[in-house]
Amino acid sequence: KQWYQRRVAITAGIGTSVCFLTVGVTTIIVMKLKLDEIWIPSSFKCPLVPWLPAAGLLINSALMVSLPLMTWARVGACTALGLLSYATYGIKNSNITLSK
Repeated sequence: KQWYQRRVAITAGIGTSVCFLTVGVTTIIVMKLKLDEIWIPSSFKCPLVPWLPAAGLLINSALMVSLPLMTWARVGACTALGLLSYATYGIKNSNITLSK
């Protein structure tokens, strides 16, 4: 593989791990707060809660810790750039006005 292909693969891997980590944390929080009792009952149930999400959190955390520091810097830069563009677009195109 070329050097840039390895960097893209590592950066994509950390992005995927962050997504899985977020889903795992959210699943545990939702199931612990029993928000499914508030909503319309569903036939879908998450198996092995909280053990399966907790295992996913541990595995993804271990994978993320093993990534090089430069990967974290790239992810941080991409996240900052994305948040900046999102905020700039939102401020420019917002329908909400500030009343004085």
